[in-house]
Amino acid sequence: MEAFKIAHVELLRWLVSDYVFDKWEALQVISQVGRCRIGNVVDPNYTVVAKFPKVCLPSKK
Repeated sequence: MEAFKIAHVELLRWLVSDYVFDKWEALQVISQVGRCRIGNVVDPNYTVVAKFPKVCLPSKK
């Protein structure tokens, strides 16, 4: 669960810092079009990738 949280917090930070989203807009869009891939659950070092479709990105700041 911690890996999921970290992946999505980092995705949120990236959208806010590099694109014209404020925090609440980014959270809304991630909840609608964001995707998640679980990479590893066997090893104690769980891995999760949070993804966002490029087609939904506005132009950079």
